[in-house]
Amino acid sequence: MKWNFRIIHKKIDEESAYRIHEVYYGEKGTIANWAKSPVKPSGSNIHELRNNIRFLLSAFRLPVLTEEKDEKGLDILREFECISTPNPGTAFEVMDRASVAMTHFNDFVAAHPVVRDDERLAKKATFISTLMCQFYNELAVITAPDKQK
Repeated sequence: MKWNFRIIHKKIDEESAYRIHEVYYGEKGTIANWAKSPVKPSGSNIHELRNNIRFLLSAFRLPVLTEEKDEKGLDILREFECISTPNPGTAFEVMDRASVAMTHFNDFVAAHPVVRDDERLAKKATFISTLMCQFYNELAVITAPDKQK
C-alpha cells in the first residue's frame, strides 16, 4: 500500500486546524485510509530527525485535504479549497527565495569538489544553474511593478 504525508484541514470547535497526517492509498490511487493522529517530527538521532522533517515538508507540495462526514456519517477526506490571495509583497518574496536557492545551489552544490571534479556532474550542475537563472528571469517578468495589481 502506498502512502505519503498530507496536510489535513479539520474544524475543531469551529476553529480551523491544519496538521500533517499519513495518508494511505488503494491500488487505484484513491485514499483508502489515514492516520487519525497527526505525525510529529522524530528521529533516533539529529540526522534522522532532519530527514523526517524533510519528508514532512513534502506535504506542502500537494493539495490540502479536509476531513468531513459523508452521507452515512463516516469520516472522509476530499481536497480542501484553500483560497489564497497573494499579497503585494509575495511576488518579491518568491524572487528572493529563488535567489537564495540559486546562490545555495551554486555555492554549496555546484562548487563542491565532488561535483566540480566529475565532468558529468559538473555539466548537470551547470544545466540546473542555467534553468534556475531562466526561472528567476521569468519571475522577474511576471513580478515587474507594471504587472502587479
